[in-house]
Amino acid sequence: MDYVLNLFLLVLGFFFLIKGADLFVDGSSSIAKLLKIPAVIIGLTIVSIGTSLPEAAVSISASLKGAYDLSIANVVGSNIFNLLSVVGVSAFICPFVVDKVIMKRDFPISIFAAAILAVMLRDFTLSRMEALILFVLSFPIFCSLYAPHLKAEPKMAKNTKPFPSPKAFYLLQSALRES
Repeated sequence: MDYVLNLFLLVLGFFFLIKGADLFVDGSSSIAKLLKIPAVIIGLTIVSIGTSLPEAAVSISASLKGAYDLSIANVVGSNIFNLLSVVGVSAFICPFVVDKVIMKRDFPISIFAAAILAVMLRDFTLSRMEALILFVLSFPIFCSLYAPHLKAEPKMAKNTKPFPSPKAFYLLQSALRES
């Protein structure tokens, strides 16, 4: 009986996760359009950071409990899963074309970030100074990703209708609270 209940709760959790993600993306896209911000900027900030907060919570909690292997495995595993499984399943469902500029700029940055982490972990430890370096490096990397899009025209996904601004902000805030 516990197995059936756990399975039901898992499926229910996935349903709410998917519904929350839809609201999160719709609200973020609406805010981007309302504020005349390119959607890619919203994706690079609110969506990317917002969807990484649960991973950050798990890693920080694991570190505080001394489970350092879990922290690193969570980050590396999530990166692998996002790059391979999420992109693969998304393209399988609805094939898409990736801009060559994104391929030339973003993939090397992703590889660079993974390489830096690998070099820092060569002695199987990550010091506070190395952690600070990783954190500080994230700012110029995000800035280099934002720069080309700051003057671009805002783009919305096809068939996306913006919500009125109070509803968009409410949906975004609700989705962030859920995660």
